[in-house]
Amino acid sequence: FGSSQLFQAAFITVMPCGVVHIGVGNFHRAHQAVFTDAALKHDDQWNICGVSLRTEDRGFFGDLKNRNYSYHVWERGTESTVRKIDVHRQLLVAPDEPDLVKAELSAERTRVVTLTITEKGFCLTPAGELDMSLDTVQADLALLRSGQSATRTAAGVLVSGLAARRRSNFCGLAILSCDNVPGNGRCIRTGVMTLARLVDERLLAWIESEVTFPSSMVDRITPAPTPESLNSLKEAHGVEDPCAIVCESFLLWVIEDRFPHGRPPWDAVADSLGGQCLFVPDVEPYERMKLYVLNAAHQVLAYPGLLLGYRFVHEALEDKRIQHLLRIYMREAVKSVPPVEGIDVPAWSEKTIRRFQNAAVKDTLLRLSEDSVARIEAAVLPQFSEDVTPGMTACAAVVFAAWTLYWAGAEDEMGNDFSRAPDARGEPLAEKAVALRSHPSPTGAKDLLASAYGEGAVFLAEPMSRALTDGIAVSIEKLS
Repeated sequence: FGSSQLFQAAFITVMPCGVVHIGVGNFHRAHQAVFTDAALKHDDQWNICGVSLRTEDRGFFGDLKNRNYSYHVWERGTESTVRKIDVHRQLLVAPDEPDLVKAELSAERTRVVTLTITEKGFCLTPAGELDMSLDTVQADLALLRSGQSATRTAAGVLVSGLAARRRSNFCGLAILSCDNVPGNGRCIRTGVMTLARLVDERLLAWIESEVTFPSSMVDRITPAPTPESLNSLKEAHGVEDPCAIVCESFLLWVIEDRFPHGRPPWDAVADSLGGQCLFVPDVEPYERMKLYVLNAAHQVLAYPGLLLGYRFVHEALEDKRIQHLLRIYMREAVKSVPPVEGIDVPAWSEKTIRRFQNAAVKDTLLRLSEDSVARIEAAVLPQFSEDVTPGMTACAAVVFAAWTLYWAGAEDEMGNDFSRAPDARGEPLAEKAVALRSHPSPTGAKDLLASAYGEGAVFLAEPMSRALTDGIAVSIEKLS
């Protein structure tokens, strides 16, 4: 054996994994892990090694290890299904075990890396470049240049593993992003290629030749588990599992088909899961459909719903006013969605509303309002780059007015308190929002919109000012 082969042999797992997943959160466990668990019945080489970049996950990983890495997923819709998921064979915390992570990424048997790291995890600037001002990026760059294992960022950890893979003369692999971000494959590729270029031009050339970065579109509403939901699982099915996940029954995965050395048969098992998995040459039309119809719709109902006194999505959808607002939005949004193969977009939009009405999931409006500025920027603003219909303008004005009031105070229109979700970009805007609430004006609205979103949203200043003057409930009633 050479030194690289000895390095591999030292860390070989008892049950080999063909997939490494970075970011073992609730969504991964309810989505990619469910698909891959089912795929094991067809091809047993695709066990998952899970990796966290966060030391905060030590306790949770310990809980899963105590259960031999298995847990339950409770899918709730018109029917209720409980699945035992047993697909993870190892869970690693990168800052604690960087060499083990590098060994898994560079193992010859590893052919696919999947990621759910959230938009922040890409470490990109608003312009889409790797943010070299971040301490975490600089720390990983220093480690990579000194030949050590990176630990802080997804891009750094991947470059570390790919460098070891190249030294071992193993084949490349596919790095599949599963985050709710348009062009997610391009996002992770940008970070990896930027760091590789700064570390070793030969490594950069190898990655360009041997590694692919397919994009994907994922869809399954997965709220954070609560003591109440876990207790309900125990009462309904006799399953006591502190690591269980509760989610909706809907399940969709659209994947760009770029896997140079094989992949799990996710599409072959989708029917057995009651879901759908499509391998397509271009994910962008599907991303656009989800972005406009589901992600933007979340923002449309979150702030008006909170201000009208609701805390759960399904409760807000019981209000005729919220239903009216959402249906007007959907009517306008589908006009911007091109046809997508395999999916009827108008029917999908109607199904999305029914999914929001699923009381069994108990998704919170505050979850939808996390990182509000970034989410509105990603899902709502792109629709303004095209011909904006009068209906969309009126609807958006109400939404942005509600968003303003959300940031202006912690009290709804009924006088009930609510807490705001974390948003580093939204918090600095609170003072302007308070001023605009007190004295609505097109000038003040334009200033707030420009500060938050740039010039692309300022055309809403006048209708947004009117909505602030009228109030959210009255403004919704005026929509037609």
